Amino acid sequence: MQDAAGRGEDLAHGGLHAIGDASRLGGVSQRTLRHYDKLGLIKPDRIARSGYRYYSEETLLKVPVISYLKSMGFSLEEVATVLSSRDFQVIEDLFHRQLDVVGEHQAELEAQRRIIADWTELIDEATCVLSMRPQEVGVAYLPARSLLSMEYEFSGNYAEALINLDFTAFVRDRGNVVTGPVMLWHESFERCREPRRFPEAVRVLQASLRPPGRADAFMVPGGVYLRAYHTGPFEALPATYERMVAHGDAHGYRLEGPSIERFVTDFWTTANPESFVCEVLMPLVVDGSDVEGVERRTL
Repeated sequence: MQDAAGRGEDLAHGGLHAIGDASRLGGVSQRTLRHYDKLGLIKPDRIARSGYRYYSEETLLKVPVISYLKSMGFSLEEVATVLSSRDFQVIEDLFHRQLDVVGEHQAELEAQRRIIADWTELIDEATCVLSMRPQEVGVAYLPARSLLSMEYEFSGNYAEALINLDFTAFVRDRGNVVTGPVMLWHESFERCREPRRFPEAVRVLQASLRPPGRADAFMVPGGVYLRAYHTGPFEALPATYERMVAHGDAHGYRLEGPSIERFVTDFWTTANPESFVCEVLMPLVVDGSDVEGVERRTL
């Protein structure tokens, strides 16, 4: 409790606010005011023999200015420069630099928003597929799309292929960021049927937030594709290929060439193989025959 001498000192500082009152008026803690004093941002107008700090209302007007500058992301050292500088050019340069910093943060947040939104869409898609477990084979039109691509020797281990350390380093080294489903491009869908033959040269494909360099881009051709969902462990994917081939034969479709395995949920999302979902896409050779029920899709 303040002694009589201290109360007498308070009376001698009429018109000034003790640090407790100053703290309430400024909306900052006493500790913050002491820290501002140490940095030279806000000096008390008087310090009594007892060590009590006293502030004028004019001095306290600096508190909201400091708070406002801090809300823009300026450090206290930069705030001190703004408050002490008489040169507008110095202040303008600080603000331009801060605009650049905020722009970088905004770009990072937008990238995070895009990745989260894409991942959410995949989970929604997988939830729908797993609730229905569709067995039918459909037909879709895919527009051509350029994707980030890395050649990869596939051993049949899907965990290593999808959570791919080499591909992670590949993306990082190119200063890019990937989003959406991981895909495997097989040059021949026949290699995905039984009996499987490993190792197999494939491409790991994924969309990137920045356009890939020419050497790292792979153009997935646009056209009509046979499509089907596979659910469950990926080792059973050959059965889905057989289902698609049988559907193609029954409808007179000519299948030849590559296939795309588009992994909707996999080791990135869940440790439960029963919740895995993969969409298989195989281009149709359309030679004038009618193709019914074509759906427009994007990878």
